[in-house]
Amino acid sequence: MIVVSERRSLDLHVAGEQNNPFVGWDNLAASATLGGTATVADGARTNAVSGTTYDYWVPNVTTSEAVWSADFGEPVAITLAAIAAHNLADLGASCVIERSADGATWVDGGAGAVTPSEDHAIAWRMAGTVAARYWRLRLTGLTSGDRPAIGVIWL
Repeated sequence: MIVVSERRSLDLHVAGEQNNPFVGWDNLAASATLGGTATVADGARTNAVSGTTYDYWVPNVTTSEAVWSADFGEPVAITLAAIAAHNLADLGASCVIERSADGATWVDGGAGAVTPSEDHAIAWRMAGTVAARYWRLRLTGLTSGDRPAIGVIWL
């Protein structure tokens, strides 16, 4: 599933490039300071940026949501975000990429929320014209005790 922001969709259409593939080559999240919801044993946040699909970020869900966040130390424009090797459809969870200038007030990263019907990879393509110091993946629709697992988070 590929989710495209309205702005990015318009830009691609105007340029006649709406059907072109894209390649992500540098996972910026691997160099960020990671934070968010506490994790279960062996479910470290860094597992999701290791480049492998068999090590999972597994948050300790005690409410209806969980968060994985990245602090870049300075504003960074993210044009592509993706997750893979996940079980969100199995849990009936939704996911969204969000951004923040201050780490306190969060807004949609630019491509909207997804409620997957299958546990396939999900990619968000954003216009990339907005830079933010903080970016996060927020999972909603969870139940306390759920064990979402995400093997790859790409920013």
